[in-house]
Amino acid sequence: MENEANNLIDLNKMDSDLDLDQNQKLINHAFPMLIDGQPSNKLILDTAATKHIISNKNLFSTLEKCRKTVNWGNAKSIDITGTGTAKLQFAANVQIYTLKNCLYMPELGINNISQSEMRTDFVPIFTKDKVIIKCQNTVIAQGQKLNNLYYPHVHK
Repeated sequence: MENEANNLIDLNKMDSDLDLDQNQKLINHAFPMLIDGQPSNKLILDTAATKHIISNKNLFSTLEKCRKTVNWGNAKSIDITGTGTAKLQFAANVQIYTLKNCLYMPELGINNISQSEMRTDFVPIFTKDKVIIKCQNTVIAQGQKLNNLYYPHVHK
């Protein structure tokens, strides 16, 4: 057990890229996002995700049950228990936005917005410590960078 603990890398303590040897594992403290035991409304804007992933059932306006599985790296298989449309409101805007074809994965514990699945007129601008999302040259969302992840602020 002690040897295993020596092979963990805490991303909260890292400021730069790192090379891992074959015995080291990463710890990512973004998971799960629960507030008072309830799924979070927090969103991560993910440039590598190919689909929107929602773990908070309350964000869905429509949800159809399904039984699929996705392999999450080499670590684990996670169930997709539904697909549907999610509605959200960014804190910087009164407009309600629709995310279509979202995967409902409650076990994952995060809400991921796929940059590649966003509308083509949504333009995210990433800086060292924040993200701004524009639509037709108007700021619709802003957020912060935390642990190398970008969190657009959403209305609670």
